[in-house]
Amino acid sequence: MDRAADYGLTEFRDAPALRVEYVSGDPNGRTFAEADTRLLGRQIAQVHQQAASFFGDVSGQRRQPLEQFYVRALETVRATAPRYAPQNWAGHWDTVERVFAAVPPPRQAAPMLLDWNESQFVWRGGQPYALVDVEASATAPPELDLTFWELLLPAGAPAQAFQAGYREVRPWPDLNPHRAACRLILLALESEGTRDAAQWLAQPAVLETA
Repeated sequence: MDRAADYGLTEFRDAPALRVEYVSGDPNGRTFAEADTRLLGRQIAQVHQQAASFFGDVSGQRRQPLEQFYVRALETVRATAPRYAPQNWAGHWDTVERVFAAVPPPRQAAPMLLDWNESQFVWRGGQPYALVDVEASATAPPELDLTFWELLLPAGAPAQAFQAGYREVRPWPDLNPHRAACRLILLALESEGTRDAAQWLAQPAVLETA
């Protein structure tokens, strides 16, 4: 296949299927620390330019008002955390409730992934080239996405370059009011592994405020 018209929804063995282009890349895996994180910051900012006034799935078929984002997120944390890793949350529920009571509602949402990982990309020339795994995607506040990137990027030059690249496209939001609540959401979803809630919240903030 070499025509764009050949790609898209089709049928395979009498069932719906999606036909996509094969994308070649580097044979060896890479890490975000090895990438041009300034370029990566610009790319994430460009995605965040696709602003939405609701949160939900990326198709927009399931929309909920932004002011309910952290209310629903807390409900998810309460339901999910005790089921999968109760030991990480034991003794911390008062803190969880205080964090979500204090966080302000987000002002906008944008497409993001809830499980960013180097393996989800085809790499080419030492740089993420094509995203190939978007199953855990959502429309959510940019603060949640950037809080996740803060946990993925090494401190120092890589994180600073990411932030500088982001600012070339759009203003950097103030993560401080949102960071703790967003980290708890990510912990409940085990987006970057599992850990004691207090230790998770205590990780250094490597991305500056606005």
